[in-house]
Amino acid sequence: MKVLHVIESLEFGGAEAVVTDLALASSGTFGVAICCVKKAGALTCRLEGKVEVISLGKKEGNDAKAMLGR
Repeated sequence: MKVLHVIESLEFGGAEAVVTDLALASSGTFGVAICCVKKAGALTCRLEGKVEVISLGKKEGNDAKAMLGR
């Protein structure tokens, strides 16, 4: 089974820390990835080699190009 967590970024914060901890805890059992809608952020270094991090690079406001993969 594969699990994808979607969050705005992985900068330091409560929700970001929870997603990081969940991804790390389940990475041994499931294929886990985190999709950052805006940018990856500082917590990415905790995930290197264990969890795939995808950054869409969305800008402020409506940015349809971010969802198209640029």
